Formats: sequence, C-alpha cells, structure tokens
Amino acid sequence: QRIGSDAGTCWVCPILSWHHESWDTEPDIAGWDLPGAAETMADFQRCRFPPGISMFDDSAARAVDKLNEKQALQAPLGKRKSGEPLVTFSHFLPRVELILEKRFLLFPCLAKASGSTYLFKRVKALKPDVHVFGHTHFGWDAIHDEVRYVQAALGYPGERESRWP
Repeated sequence: QRIGSDAGTCWVCPILSWHHESWDTEPDIAGWDLPGAAETMADFQRCRFPPGISMFDDSAARAVDKLNEKQALQAPLGKRKSGEPLVTFSHFLPRVELILEKRFLLFPCLAKASGSTYLFKRVKALKPDVHVFGHTHFGWDAIHDEVRYVQAALGYPGERESRWP
C-alpha cells in the first residue's frame, strides 16, 4: 500500500511466511543434550495446519508463502514509481545472518523455527529499502545486500521486565 502524499510517499507491503527447519544452515551444537524446537517453541503446540501440511518439513512454509500470490499482497507494488521507498515486513526472519549464532542462544534450536528461504527469495525479489521482522525477540539493525533489516523487539512482558526494570 502507498502511504503519504505527493510531497513524500512510502510503500508498505506485508510478506506472509512461516518457519522451516531447513532454513537453519548452522551445524547443531554437539556434545550436549539440548531440547529440540518442537519441545521449546510454542508454535509447535499452539499452531495447527490442514492434513498434509506439517511444521516438521517445508510444507507449512511453502503453503503460507503461496498465500502471498493467492491474496495478491504484492500486486499493488506494480503502481510503485521509481525512487519511491519500499518497506516490507514479516513475522519471521528472511536471512540467517539475522539470528545469533547457536552458541549464544539460550535455546540453540531457535534457528530451526525462526526463518524461511521462501521469505528470503521474496525480499530479494522485491528489493525493499527496509525489511522489518520479528519473532526472535532480539533487537536488530543490519544492512545486507543494500536492504536495511530492523527488528525492534518488545518481547513478552516478563522479558521486558527483566530487560528494563
């Protein structure tokens, strides 16, 4: 959607996505008995998909990605004029560079339930000026391939209380 006036405009576009384990390309931490993503991430207990679609392979991520076309979410961008800024946003992470290394995470399995290569491809194709994302509860501000990636995480109330007493 185009927002603003003739004096200054910006396009804002959602990108639907879901996480999948194959997005995680970093080797698992060896030598420790660590819980897996299904045991630690609420998504696996609280979310349900139709038969034939699973969070344990790429099928859920692929199905949610297809909703971008079904709902024609990026179609209005065809009216975007050259030079008009574009901000895209998603809940999940489009790039593995946007998550801490596993050795720094309380739950190293977080990377297995945080991002999507389907989302990466959409961001790469749209070439936004800024992509806003969430999910991991880490504040983030980085530039990769001329796109600024921002996460201004608030976290859960308990996380906020522990960070900002």
